[in-house]
Amino acid sequence: MDITPSIPDQLGLELVWCVTRVQTLRSVDPDAYSLCRMLLGTRTSTLQTLQLTGPQNPKRGIEPLRDLSVPSRIRHLTAVGWRPSSQGAMWLNGLKELVLHDISKLDAEILLVLSACVSLERFEIQCAGGIDIKDVPGARVPSTITLPRLQVMDLMFKSDEAAASLIRRLFTLQLLRASLDVGNAHLSRYNAYYCQFMSQAQGDAQYPTSASITIEGGDSGYTYIVYETEGRRFAFDVLSTEGQAQAFEDLIQEFHDLFKGPSLTVKSMNSSASNWMFLKSLGDQNVRTIEAHLSEGDPEGGGSEVDGLLKAIGALKRGKRKLVPNTTANQSFKSLKSIAIYDAHLDFNRFTFLTETWLRYRQKNPTQRLEEIDLIGCRVDRTRLTKADERFAAIGVTLRVQE
Repeated sequence: MDITPSIPDQLGLELVWCVTRVQTLRSVDPDAYSLCRMLLGTRTSTLQTLQLTGPQNPKRGIEPLRDLSVPSRIRHLTAVGWRPSSQGAMWLNGLKELVLHDISKLDAEILLVLSACVSLERFEIQCAGGIDIKDVPGARVPSTITLPRLQVMDLMFKSDEAAASLIRRLFTLQLLRASLDVGNAHLSRYNAYYCQFMSQAQGDAQYPTSASITIEGGDSGYTYIVYETEGRRFAFDVLSTEGQAQAFEDLIQEFHDLFKGPSLTVKSMNSSASNWMFLKSLGDQNVRTIEAHLSEGDPEGGGSEVDGLLKAIGALKRGKRKLVPNTTANQSFKSLKSIAIYDAHLDFNRFTFLTETWLRYRQKNPTQRLEEIDLIGCRVDRTRLTKADERFAAIGVTLRVQE
């Protein structure tokens, strides 16, 4: 049953009659909140799925299920703008899915509710504020929350303090998939909790053999980064500073040790300076593939946005007046096997410079393992392509151009 706010009185009476037999009640409109609360006051033994959006700008906290005839067999609950009460809510023991959206803060009631959901299989929370955890009358805030049947978990927090407060309490036994989004991460301060999240038990799953890192900087002063394995995802916004780049490097090293050294694919989604800073910090990691998306480069600039990539991986260095090929030994990205460059404009001079830079860099770093360079969607000077292909092939590198 899907509820909209504009319902005539007669139809409302019919709904009250029908709700005694309904199994699913969904409302995404805050204006329908009062009607839904009335319907939930009708005794029913069949309701299994409830999705309810709270009223906009309530004068005080709302608990729409308190003192209402919510059946003990309810299994799926989505609460938008409110959260259920833990007091006298025995029906929470049988809940299999709990989704809490538009939560203003992480408080004791949420932790108490979650600790009562011993049968929970999926949990999702979206919290825009910080924490306000105090003991409530008749109950103490749990220090550990054990969810033995939880398989899927999605956590979205603006505050890393709130995220850490929940993560440090959670204990799962068979979590198959989990994601954590933090709006403003302080990496060095909360790295231990991020590692705890990534290491939550995965049942019989083995350590991941591969992982990916997506980096997307911009002009906001923050860089958005996603670290992802087959069963775990950690996304966060971090200040684009050297200090946070160092903390990021430390965190990735901890993930590397935690997962026993998975191979990495790093995706740079634009050519901002912050992207290259965070990419450079990964030079000591097991990076096998780099994908550089350079669509924001100036098409009249001859592909100079590629310079940032070459400098980040150590093939270029700063000379007296300009960037020059790095002719000194360099141990960065020694596991790198392939580079994919997207949407760059490589004119005659820039394509030649790219080729010669890598050839000279390889001469000084013979242990470098690069095997493939793919130019995808790039504007390339075709007159130089054949010769460049031959020169790369001479050092064991395959050059491919894809439209």
